[in-house]
Amino acid sequence: MAEYETAETSVDEYRVLTRCIFCVPEFLPRRFSLTRTERKLMRWIKKAGIHLSTAELIFLEENNVQPKFCMLYKRNRQALTQRIYTTNTITDTVLENQMEYAACRDRVVGLLLNLLKKKYLVVV
Repeated sequence: MAEYETAETSVDEYRVLTRCIFCVPEFLPRRFSLTRTERKLMRWIKKAGIHLSTAELIFLEENNVQPKFCMLYKRNRQALTQRIYTTNTITDTVLENQMEYAACRDRVVGLLLNLLKKKYLVVV
């Protein structure tokens, strides 16, 4: 399986990643130390109770939503979903289109790519 865009801009990287879901591998290497922001992103990915898309991860960072207990784990996934999706973002691809212009988009995309390189994440 492969995803690609014809160009190689930061927007294209974002668009490719919006078509991917990030998961934590069963065997998690501990070779590299993580930055504070990488740890925060990993906490969302590991404990959210749902598989978060790139756009959803950017939304959480853009809106400074912290990965606290009330938003984590399966029992709280409805609260997390309601925090991300409102009447303005529930329509198909609206969130992805909005997050394409988010100020933190490039930073979050870079963090996700770094976590992939460090083998803390796999893409499905």
